[in-house]
Amino acid sequence: MNYKSKLYNVLCRHNLRNVESININVVRGCNSKCLTCIYWKSDFQKLDIGKFMTAINIIGDYTCKNKTINANFGGEGEPLLNHSIYQMIKVCKEKGYRVNLITNASMLVGKNISRLVESGIDNINFSLESSVPKINDFQRGIKGHFSRVISSINSLEKYKSSHKFHIGILATVTSYNIEKIPELVRFADNNNSISSIRFQAVMPVFGHAEMIPVEKDRNSTHLWPKDKRIIRRVYMNLIEQLGFSRKIQNTKKSLVAQMNYFLNPDIFFESGECDIYKSLTINPEGKIFSCPMIHLRGGLFENEVLYSPNTKSTLTEIDNKKHEIMQKIKSCKAKNCHLLINCKLEYSSRD
Repeated sequence: MNYKSKLYNVLCRHNLRNVESININVVRGCNSKCLTCIYWKSDFQKLDIGKFMTAINIIGDYTCKNKTINANFGGEGEPLLNHSIYQMIKVCKEKGYRVNLITNASMLVGKNISRLVESGIDNINFSLESSVPKINDFQRGIKGHFSRVISSINSLEKYKSSHKFHIGILATVTSYNIEKIPELVRFADNNNSISSIRFQAVMPVFGHAEMIPVEKDRNSTHLWPKDKRIIRRVYMNLIEQLGFSRKIQNTKKSLVAQMNYFLNPDIFFESGECDIYKSLTINPEGKIFSCPMIHLRGGLFENEVLYSPNTKSTLTEIDNKKHEIMQKIKSCKAKNCHLLINCKLEYSSRD
């Protein structure tokens, strides 16, 4: 029996070939100053192409062979600040992955637009918090951000006749934009260039060493929607619009979960099985891990690295580590984990 056959047997025995999604955080640092994030305060760091190739090839041994694999570029800042991203996207496309990008649009100028389109990208998602420029720019921390996104969408539209890709919007619901969220849906519905819109509830501020709940973090409570009448009205409106707007990517289940989380975050989610083990993340250091949470509130474990360029674990050690982490994730009882509220509840199909 050759090495590949032995490896395949090991993976099957432990049911490790279950990865359906790969999160590729190509930078740490940002040129936005979003209220919901502090990565823009970090020293800039980027994932180099060598470490990316090592990590993506390791992950390839764990991907499901009968499903489309999503490669998601984003994470700890603006991914297009890493100029190697276009090459990384091409590598993922050569592996047959569906490639998704989340961007603030700041770097989509000049040749970068054609480079991105020609890389084979499947989905380009823009962070856009409101159809009211003043509200959007305030939450994003950049004056003129709204105009930059609209300009990028218009520029990309010119390539749609020759390239197949979709344009989407991702909005983070906070106290500042919640009342105008229904208007953002109408804005997306009326723009033929936009294929989808997805909402996520504001969570512990990205980049904090400890995942302190927003509603309890004295430095972040201003982000938390407090008027329960507005919360109910807005989310019930979104749920109602599911029957009219085919662009809303959230399911009814996910919208109800977000509404309940805002109304009473202490009792929203008590237990349940998480399947984040079906996803692997590559960070800017080239490390691979399953759960991106630094600490799960009420959970059983802290983040454990599956692979690090510094340790250069053997494949057998990686196999054993993944099996161990998968079992811990399956038994995790984290309360109100933001991965369950914003990510776990299916966005691909309606209830």
